[in-house]
Amino acid sequence: MEAEAAALSQLQLQLLALVSDLRLTRDSACSLQWTIQMKDKQIAVISEKLNSHLALFNSVGKEVAAITQVLGDMECLVGEKENVVSELKGKVQRISVLEKDFVATATVECKSRIDTGSNQEQCPQSLKHSTIASPETVTETVEKPNCCHESKDIEMGNSSPQQQTNYVNPDLETEKSVLS
Repeated sequence: MEAEAAALSQLQLQLLALVSDLRLTRDSACSLQWTIQMKDKQIAVISEKLNSHLALFNSVGKEVAAITQVLGDMECLVGEKENVVSELKGKVQRISVLEKDFVATATVECKSRIDTGSNQEQCPQSLKHSTIASPETVTETVEKPNCCHESKDIEMGNSSPQQQTNYVNPDLETEKSVLS
């Protein structure tokens, strides 16, 4: 019996050691579980912040794209306006040439009337001794921008020098030689 008591005592000590180890393991498992839960919460917070930042970057990217589109449209518009200005300068130059030819023709006609003894009052005083400054040469050439909008030509009616022969003497050189 003493041997059995010693064996029981030994088993009881082993059992107490096992229970003690189980408590330590349980405490360690609880501690580990709590640590895992805390890390999961931290990961969730970081994930939320990351998603928030990604959404912000996405929003900024969309704003950049919109601003880039607006800038492109503005560049296109400026290019169109430069083309219009260039076209208008060319038309002003053609008008100046036509005006110069018209005044030269009218001056020749007035001098012709004066030479033939016609009434001098038929020719306006401004045409008898008029001089017109040479037209401004348009030196700018504007390339059309690569954009989606087409430039629109401004119609000025029949302003082509070839079509306005009823206002301009087509044989101007002959009449200029008469003036000399």
